[in-house]
Amino acid sequence: MILTISGRMLSIVTSSSFLMFSIASILGSCAANTAFMSPLIIAMETSNVEARAHIAMMQCVGWTAGLCIMPMVFWWVRDWVWLLALTTLPYGIFALFPKYMVESPRWLANRRRFGDCAKQLNRIAKINGKDVEITEKMLVQMLPSSTEENIYGIASLFSSWRLAKNACLLVVSWSICCIVYLSIILNISRMGGNPFVNFLWQSLIELPASVIGQKLGDIIGRRYTNVIGFLLAAFGCVPVIFMVKNTELDIYATAFTVFVKFAITINFFAVNLQSMETYPTCLRQTGISISAIIANSLGVLGPYIVYLGTNFDARYPFIIMGLLLLLGATSSLFLPETLYEKLPETLQEAQEFGANQSFWFFPRAPSKDSKDPKTHSEENGKTDDVTEKLNQPQFQP
Repeated sequence: MILTISGRMLSIVTSSSFLMFSIASILGSCAANTAFMSPLIIAMETSNVEARAHIAMMQCVGWTAGLCIMPMVFWWVRDWVWLLALTTLPYGIFALFPKYMVESPRWLANRRRFGDCAKQLNRIAKINGKDVEITEKMLVQMLPSSTEENIYGIASLFSSWRLAKNACLLVVSWSICCIVYLSIILNISRMGGNPFVNFLWQSLIELPASVIGQKLGDIIGRRYTNVIGFLLAAFGCVPVIFMVKNTELDIYATAFTVFVKFAITINFFAVNLQSMETYPTCLRQTGISISAIIANSLGVLGPYIVYLGTNFDARYPFIIMGLLLLLGATSSLFLPETLYEKLPETLQEAQEFGANQSFWFFPRAPSKDSKDPKTHSEENGKTDDVTEKLNQPQFQP
C-alpha cells in the first residue's frame, strides 16, 4: 500500500523527467497487484468453503465500482494529475483501520510460527466478538505432525508434473483474459459517442458478470464456469467480425463488444478463484503474482492488436481475440475442479491436487444430512490436513 501510494504520487512530481517518471510509475505499479490480491487471499484463507466464491465476488464488485467512478472523475477534473491524486489518496484510508489488517493464520501455522498464529486467531476472535483464547501450546498439540517444508520460491511451482501443468494452464488463462480485457478497453477509441460514457457502460457490465460468475462457480464449478466464459466471449466476437465494417450496424457491434467484456469478466472471476484454490498456502501469493506478472507483460500486446484494427482491418482484433479465447477454453478444460475442495496447505498436497478427478469430473455438493460436511477429497478417503482444525465455528462472526 505504501509503495503504491508513494510511487503514484511521485509520478506526479517527476513528470518533467521521463526517466524519473518511469521509475516512479514502475514503483507504484509493481505493488498494486499485491495490494489488491493480498487481502483477498487472507480472506479466503480465513473463511469456510462455502464463502470463498462470495468473498471473491465482493472484491470484484469493488473493482467494478472503481472502474465506474474513474471515468466520471476524469470527465469532471479533465486533468491527469488530479485524476491520479484523487484515485490514489483514498487508498490511505485503510491505514486508519490497522486492527483489521491481519496475517493469515493458515500461512503462519504452515510455517510453524505457532506463537504468531495464536495471536492472529485471538485477534480475529476478538474482532468477531467471540470470547475464546488460543495459546501456542494448544496449536502445537493440534498440529503435532506438521513439519515446515523447504520452499524454493518460483522453482517449487515446477517441483512436480501436476503442479507445473496447473501453474502453466493458469498462466495461459490469466494471459488470455488480460490480453482480451485490455484490447476491449483500448478499442473504446474506435467506438462512436462519448468515450467516458462508453467506458462507464463497459465497466457497469462487470457487475452482473461477477454475480453470475459467482452463482455459476458455486453450481457447476470453477472449471466449467471458466470454459463457458471463454466460449461465450469467443462466440461474441463472431458477429462483430461481420458487423464492424458496416457503420450502420455500429450499435449492434458495440452491444456484442460489451457482451464480450461481460463474458471475459466471468473468466477473470473464475480464473482468479481457481488460482487461489489451486496453489498451496505456502505458494499461493507467489503463484498468483507470477500469473499476474506474465499476464500483464503479455497484455502489452493489446495496443498492437487494436492497432491492427485501426490501420489495417477492423476485423483483425476480433479474429485474434476469438482464436485466443478458443485456446483459453481448451486449456481450461485440463485444470482441476476446486469447488468443495479443501485449500491445499502444503507443497505435497498441491502436487497431488486433482489427481483423483477424471476429465469429466463434475463437483458434487457435500451431503446435507451430515453436520460436518466433508469436501470431495475427504469423501474419497483423502485425509484432511491438520491445519484445517483452525477453521473452527467459534471464530466465525
